[in-house]
Amino acid sequence: PIEKAALTITRLIDIWPFNIGNRTTAVVFSNHFLAKANLPPFFILPDELKEFDKILEKAIIMQTQPLVTVIHKSMQRELNLVGR
Repeated sequence: PIEKAALTITRLIDIWPFNIGNRTTAVVFSNHFLAKANLPPFFILPDELKEFDKILEKAIIMQTQPLVTVIHKSMQRELNLVGR
């Protein structure tokens, strides 16, 4: 599910379907696969946006492992917050 989420983000960012809100839309759609697997949602905090954009640049040329890692770290943060 995490890899599917990463590929969803990559694909939506690659086609850039809207004038604004593409990154947000991609993250929202990617959370669908996480929710189906009963995993916590993936969020990008404001102080992570700059690094996330760099990771997205790599993902577009199919270097998706950094994106998978970021999604996983975000989910771990959320799990720690809810005490799982």
